[in-house]
Amino acid sequence: MAANRDMTASLILRLVDRISAPLAGLRTKLSGLGTAARRVGLGFGVLAGLSFLGPLQQAAAFEDSLRQNAITAGLSGKAAEDMIATTARAYKGLALRTGQMSTDIAKAAGALFAANLPQDLIDQFLPVLAKTATATAASLEDLSSTAIALNQNLGISGPQQMADAFGALVVAGKEGLSLIHIS
Repeated sequence: MAANRDMTASLILRLVDRISAPLAGLRTKLSGLGTAARRVGLGFGVLAGLSFLGPLQQAAAFEDSLRQNAITAGLSGKAAEDMIATTARAYKGLALRTGQMSTDIAKAAGALFAANLPQDLIDQFLPVLAKTATATAASLEDLSSTAIALNQNLGISGPQQMADAFGALVVAGKEGLSLIHIS
């Protein structure tokens, strides 16, 4: 009986050795795969984080422009927050309708505020500026400077007058005409 027990024990040990050796190798390979997967996952995590960074920066720039506009308009507290909320909705809608960036629209509005134009006139001029920017591939910043000059120097104060003035400037530019005649 003792011999049978020894033989059974020997057989069990050999079976355990034959099974455990490949299992140890498999465990090592799986551990290596786990490490590689963590590295790949970390890489994808970094890439995903970077892909979210751009939109977050754009949103922060938009919010900053809106806040600066409210400050330039002389508002603070609840009045400033109300203006920010209202103009954010309006500028996002205008951006969708005209194919412009809402941040660029907010910056153009900021230039108009800095020139002491009233809010209602700015609200009337911005759609004209955004449409003109889309049609001519001009920057909203440049167009806002032109709108300020047209308003202050030529007294253009309505959206239709501004659209007509920009139309004349575009045609003159395409035709190579000079708007200044020197005699």
